Amino acid sequence: MRAEVELRETLDEMAGSPSGDARGHVLAAMASSAAAPTSTWKTIPPARATPRYRIRAALLVVLLGSLIAIPPVRAAISNVATGVAGTFADYFTDQDSESAPGRPLEETDAPPKWLTQDGRTGQRLLASSEGYDLFVVREPSGHFGFALDNSVGLSASAASWERQLSAHEIRILGPIGDPGAAEVPLFGLTSGDVETVRVDYEAGPSDEADAQTGGFVAIIDGTRQATDLTALDADGNELEQLGLEKFDFNSE
Repeated sequence: MRAEVELRETLDEMAGSPSGDARGHVLAAMASSAAAPTSTWKTIPPARATPRYRIRAALLVVLLGSLIAIPPVRAAISNVATGVAGTFADYFTDQDSESAPGRPLEETDAPPKWLTQDGRTGQRLLASSEGYDLFVVREPSGHFGFALDNSVGLSASAASWERQLSAHEIRILGPIGDPGAAEVPLFGLTSGDVETVRVDYEAGPSDEADAQTGGFVAIIDGTRQATDLTALDADGNELEQLGLEKFDFNSE
């Protein structure tokens, strides 16, 4: 139980604090054995690597490798999954489900090579903006991964994702790119009730991104301090808001 709490807190931190922008080029494949917890990570060829990001990724490896103890993988997630977890419930049990979020890959898509190699299946495009793509995939281990363009991949069991995504309308996976860039892509997942996400800043107009397909790629204005990320339904009602102050989008 203690390890589960620590894992939950670790992933919560990834979703809402600077450690959440683990922007190294890694693929996390979190093992699910309570008796002998392990953590397997695969290296993805660098695309935009910087020393700072590799250090943060290495720290995340240490945290997950030392803290994770996940119960055995269940065959399917709960039938009463809510929030973001509900968006992926059918996909986690059947990658060909008609209600799976996003869409299957097309010939014109340009996913990272590793996404279609080594027995991975069920590849789908969840969101795309300004040349940045968010994908979901089923790992040979039975785990499910989210690929943030060609940079970061996060993978865990369906049960682990359910615990992290239930009761939330929006969850941040993280940003990628260089600190201080004029534009920084921010990736995340949404429930079926979310139509768009809005990025607010300390000054100036807000930015919005489509989010009705289970995910989003919001382009953050790196020249201003982003303050909040808000999930909106089709009528413009606010469903959930997350703070962005701790992300160093505009740091040098």
